Amino acid sequence: CQEGDENELKKLREDLRQILITILSQVADLTGQTQRYEQFISSSIDMLTEDASVEDVKKVIADLIRETKNIGKCGKSIQNELKETTRALEVLRQEFEQVKMESLVDFLTGVPNRKAFSQKLNACMMETISAGGALSLLLIDIDHFKQFNDKFGHLIGDEVLRFAAKKIKDMIRGNDYLARFGGEEFVVILPQTPLAGAR
Repeated sequence: CQEGDENELKKLREDLRQILITILSQVADLTGQTQRYEQFISSSIDMLTEDASVEDVKKVIADLIRETKNIGKCGKSIQNELKETTRALEVLRQEFEQVKMESLVDFLTGVPNRKAFSQKLNACMMETISAGGALSLLLIDIDHFKQFNDKFGHLIGDEVLRFAAKKIKDMIRGNDYLARFGGEEFVVILPQTPLAGAR
């Protein structure tokens, strides 16, 4: 599972790298186009001296129209490319959120995993320390699970784990936090709950 998370993260990093290279290329194209347009405008201003002929003025106007249309087309093209890049970034963000969520959820039971539990417990402990009050923790272990698993098989054992997770989830309060600690062990964080309440 850890290797799968690392592969997903590696893929996300590479995808993000490719998108950033695309953005850099688009910005470079835009910068090159605007610099050329700026140089064209400067040279057109230089051509409009007091001794510029009618033909010179006519040429400046025609060239200005052509170059302005070109920069407009380039701007629209880059705008469309940036919209596509934005869509690609949004897809990447969603993939990242999915990978992040999956790395914190136990694939079998659908409840948070040990990593998520550790993060939540740290946050709850800090909150309890700063706000005062109590914090309780329930450690729940399914008795004789190994024997059950050996006798009836892993598929049935997996069903028992899913069933246990659902039953515990149904019994706890809204701000309590259930996680699978490992194997047949579950843990529930009970914020603002003294020992009597936990019992």
